Amino acid sequence: QALQQRPQESALWQARAHTALRLPQTQARAQALSDLQHALQLTPDNERLRYELVLTLDQMGQTLAACEHLEQLEKLSAQNHEYPLLHVRLRRRLGQMPQALALCQAWTQRQAQHSTAWVQQASAHLALQQNEQAMACTLQALALQKDNAESLNLRGMLSRANGLPTPQALSDFEQAHAQEPDNPYFLSNIAITHDELGQLALAQPWWRRLLALPAPPQGHTAQVLLLQAHGAQQLDDLPRQLQLLQEATQRLPDDFEAWLQCGHCCTALGLDLQAQQAYAQALRIAPNNVHALSALMRAERCVADWKHHDERLAQVLKAATDSETPVNPFLMTIISDDPLLQKRASVLESAQIGQHIKPWAFPKNTTGTPAKERLRIGYFSADFHDHATSYLMAQMLESHDRQRFEIFAYSFGPNAKQHAYRQRLERGVEHFYEVSALGARTIARLARSHGIDIAVDLKGHTRQGRPHIFAWRAAPVQVNYIGFPGTLGAPWIDYVVADTSVIPAGDEPHFTEQVVRLPGCYQANDTQRTVASPGMTRAQAGLPEQALVLCCFNSTFKISPELFQVWLRILGQIPHAVLWLFDKNRQVQDTLRQYAQKHGIAPERLVFAQFAPLAEHLSRYRLADLFLDTAPYNAHTTASDALWVGLPVLTLSGRSFASRVGASLLTALDLTELITHNLTDYENLALKLCKDPKTLSRLRQRVTHSPKRSALFDGRLLARLMESAYTQMGERKSQGLPPA
Repeated sequence: QALQQRPQESALWQARAHTALRLPQTQARAQALSDLQHALQLTPDNERLRYELVLTLDQMGQTLAACEHLEQLEKLSAQNHEYPLLHVRLRRRLGQMPQALALCQAWTQRQAQHSTAWVQQASAHLALQQNEQAMACTLQALALQKDNAESLNLRGMLSRANGLPTPQALSDFEQAHAQEPDNPYFLSNIAITHDELGQLALAQPWWRRLLALPAPPQGHTAQVLLLQAHGAQQLDDLPRQLQLLQEATQRLPDDFEAWLQCGHCCTALGLDLQAQQAYAQALRIAPNNVHALSALMRAERCVADWKHHDERLAQVLKAATDSETPVNPFLMTIISDDPLLQKRASVLESAQIGQHIKPWAFPKNTTGTPAKERLRIGYFSADFHDHATSYLMAQMLESHDRQRFEIFAYSFGPNAKQHAYRQRLERGVEHFYEVSALGARTIARLARSHGIDIAVDLKGHTRQGRPHIFAWRAAPVQVNYIGFPGTLGAPWIDYVVADTSVIPAGDEPHFTEQVVRLPGCYQANDTQRTVASPGMTRAQAGLPEQALVLCCFNSTFKISPELFQVWLRILGQIPHAVLWLFDKNRQVQDTLRQYAQKHGIAPERLVFAQFAPLAEHLSRYRLADLFLDTAPYNAHTTASDALWVGLPVLTLSGRSFASRVGASLLTALDLTELITHNLTDYENLALKLCKDPKTLSRLRQRVTHSPKRSALFDGRLLARLMESAYTQMGERKSQGLPPA
């Protein structure tokens, strides 16, 4: 009624807007916005009214319109600092960093003695990677207010040398924290600084403090949740990390980084289906992001979701060809056997790893140890526990000649002291160091203090790899061996250990390392691997007694839809055959069975092996008739397992290291007739063998009784061959010669 009587009275429109804003309905907010706009038309110079309109517009998602009104407010009140502060924050939220910087520059001109203005300008410069200008503004802010926490925090972020925080940085973060003890950004910066300096143990209490911060009534912001999630990851509390990331994605459903990290966390927890969903969200937000694309394709392969496989493969290969952002190098070994594309991915990945690292130099003509002493070899891995790499490597490591070599092992994986292989390895090498709580730089420094002559990277570009250790130069000579089947593309890796099958003559241009070829097969093995006897029966394994059993215990991500169709066609032509696979995820099993059914194969003809202890696992290979290899990433440990037990392996050899491991193993046993070079020949040979049980039986006998069998599986012999290679590497280094 009052409005009807006095429609020109601005305060009445404003009062009705206030009433509407207290109501929960969306329509009421729209009405409030309309009323405020009408009130402002009546009194355009009313600062408080315009500021209320700014806040309402922002709450309703009309941030750009809010910014336009803030420009008016800054003209109306040039000395007010709340208006430019909010304006800068809104422009930054819109991603308009140049505009935010321009606002800050105008603000510091108007209010040159206001430290907050300089802090905001410094932050804008920092966001635009204009670090020198950011530092100048930060110092100006500190000159005006020496104990300003935000200024101290900024100076800490800018105080870096050789890619690392300086002591000044840590001091600044600690001073900022003293001013505001519950500020999550200051807590995380202290923790991150300790992490970057390799002081992981010192970082942990700060991460715990961050995670223990009490949440305000409305809960932590998504940005704080992401900081806490990173802290939980550093404390190896992956379930807590996932919970925090899920909260963050609920708060910010369009935040790319939150979804990407959520996917990584799910992957680390073995939650491949959830990882796929998270990566799909990340790619929705950033359709051209190479990291999200790579991660999603790998996740889809892990769960055998091939609906978009061809499209995704084309996208990844295009990115691998054209993008300056690296496609995940390990993914490239799975989806392509093009060695040049694989090399490009690894070179780009290593360039990113090393861009801020300036390693300490070694004298050009010496190794770490005087010539009269034993050569010191350091092996670095996250897999020194019950893991496929240790199953292969254990005998070789414990067989080194201690008169000539001093062996060190550096473990940065699970501290699994209860594992049998961890205990065996600790006994088998002279010096075993648990370094999982140390940063890469600290591990490299530790190895240098031990005088390591040759550092051997057993992980490379794989999950849990620590390539930064080698970028810092842990030893004068550094070697890529067994963990990553391809080039690391890194200037700090001098050699790759291979053989004439996986890297034939002429393939050297595909590797940035110098190629060292061992006689026979490059892969380590172990004559002490126990095979359970009598082992399980076919009935216990869920296999039909009279069936022809085709086996592949490779990880599902190695199986392409094209190869799986070949396997299904084989089953279609061999009615009494079954396909025996391994995947512990029931949903993945169902997906593969449904795929088979759509292609005319009864789902029960796909049998899935359950987890079993190593000796029992090895024994069940005896229940199969033929091992079908994958391509372009062959079976590695699983092929060795099959051959060790006597099961013939049919392989498909390609152009890359990863696609030739099966050929390397079979060549070492003089079973080259089981090596094919295209899918057609692979399928035809599989069908021929399936229809000829006598030939299969003869092949099994040849695998079991090959005169070259002892050379392939003897880790002691491999130790001698590796020692010969190490000696030559060390001699070249001591003579001041480059790797060759």
